[in-house]
Amino acid sequence: MRMHTRAIPLVLLLAVLPACQTEGVEEEDAAAGQEMATADTMAAGQDTAAVREAVDKLRQQWQDAANADSAAAVAAHYTRDAEYYSPAENARGRQAIQEMFARTFPQASGLEITSDALQVSGDVAYGNGTFTQTVTMNGQEQSVEGHWLAVLRRQPDGGWLIHRHASITPMPGDTTGGAGGGAGAPGGNPDGR
Repeated sequence: MRMHTRAIPLVLLLAVLPACQTEGVEEEDAAAGQEMATADTMAAGQDTAAVREAVDKLRQQWQDAANADSAAAVAAHYTRDAEYYSPAENARGRQAIQEMFARTFPQASGLEITSDALQVSGDVAYGNGTFTQTVTMNGQEQSVEGHWLAVLRRQPDGGWLIHRHASITPMPGDTTGGAGGGAGAPGGNPDGR
């Protein structure tokens, strides 16, 4: 019999960032571009702090809602066309994500999410981290640790929502760190919650 660990989905995900080419640019244009890049970098640093604060708040709300088994409150943190990926289960769209969590949340408790990194580029942010939780499978509790990756999009109102979320947990008994079903923060599911 094959067991899956479900983890709570958190953080998604791939972001494509534009690349700049400077070949063939005259020295004057290159110098002007360098001055603009410095100004953009300073503004981005200020914006990054505000984004980090907003994303930290979103992550805490996500964790609190997951620990309260509130699939609807967790799903509210995803875009309508969000996608969640784990080895145990994939879901496309906010409603499908909510339905998946409604099935998996009752099997998990004590979710703790940490963030290792956050990068911001315009209206896209992506982050990754780890999570721990207790999962009940076949009447037995076990501690689960996993990893998450999420891509978030800034919304027209200035808020942030999860657009892509991937969560990975090792399979029970796997000491190699291999893929299992993960709900992981902000996302996973007790096939890896």
